[in-house]
Order: sequence, then C-alpha cells, then structure tokens
Amino acid sequence: MYVSKNHPDRERLLAKPEPVAPRGTKLAAIPRGTHEELRVSLDEYEGHPFVSLRMWARAADGPWLPVRGKGCTVRLRELEAVADALREAIGIAGVPDAKGERHPVNPLNLPPVPAESGSPPWRGDEDDIPP
Repeated sequence: MYVSKNHPDRERLLAKPEPVAPRGTKLAAIPRGTHEELRVSLDEYEGHPFVSLRMWARAADGPWLPVRGKGCTVRLRELEAVADALREAIGIAGVPDAKGERHPVNPLNLPPVPAESGSPPWRGDEDDIPP
C-alpha cells in the first residue's frame, strides 16, 4: 500500500497489524486447508452473548488472524432455528461415510436442486415448502 511521505498517519498506516487475541470460548476449530480454519466460539458484546462463526487464516509470519468480512454472529435466541436448519442441510446433503461418499438422509423428501438453478425450489416463501 502506498502512503505519501507527508501523510500525518503514515507510520500507523504502514505498521504491521498486531495479532488479534481470540475472545470468548472457542467451541470448535474446523480446518479448511493448511492455512485457514472455521472457528465457532461463544462470546459476548456489551453484555449480549452470541455465537461467532468466523474464518481465521494463518499470517505469513505465523499468528492466526480473523479474515475480514468472512464471518457472522448468531444471537442465542436464534441458535435453535440455526441448528434446525443445519440438521436439515445434513439430512439433504447426506453424511459422508469412511470413504467420503455422501449418503443423503433427506428427512423431508425434498426434491433435488436443479443444476441450472442457483437456489433450491423449496426456498422462498414458507408457503412453498412441500408438506
């Protein structure tokens, strides 16, 4: 990044970012290759607890840093609905066996997603979900 020699904050802008200390309680770290992982943690902000799902990447010099723009928070009151949606996704996508092959469970007997469409046909209005 170029910063003019005359910029009043030149030193701060060119300084190497300090490693971010992980906050909260880490519940899981799921590897995604050799230099990234998905972290699930329980944290709080201004007294409001939440679950954080965030990508972390290993910097070139070693420390783990959160990846800007690659994460979300889930309020505790939303957890049960998110967990239900994830269980539904597992049922539709299937669970990998020892060989890595997926065996769909499909508890809702939902139709497969057409290859040409970007989203499942049953997603949209709640009235569109098959019985």
